[in-house]
Amino acid sequence: MTQIVVSSMISSVFGTINMLVMLISLLIWVVKARSMGISLSTACALSAKVSFWGIAGSRGFHCLDYWGFYGSALWKIVDPSVGGLSLWGAFVGG
Repeated sequence: MTQIVVSSMISSVFGTINMLVMLISLLIWVVKARSMGISLSTACALSAKVSFWGIAGSRGFHCLDYWGFYGSALWKIVDPSVGGLSLWGAFVGG
């Protein structure tokens, strides 16, 4: 029982850290884009598109890599509590 609580807490901490890193990188990108003369709306729209396609590509590549697991239950592909993401898919997708 203790192991489940600890692993849940650790994944929660990593999720929080990942979200903070994403927000900080978005802020850095917006400041850099403004200094290059890119409008705020264009910078935000571009970052939203890249983030969406990066996550979609990452999840898609992961599901293809573990097709033996996901092929038997396709609903697990969209379940965020099952599985993971792939760095290579994020590079290709985003």
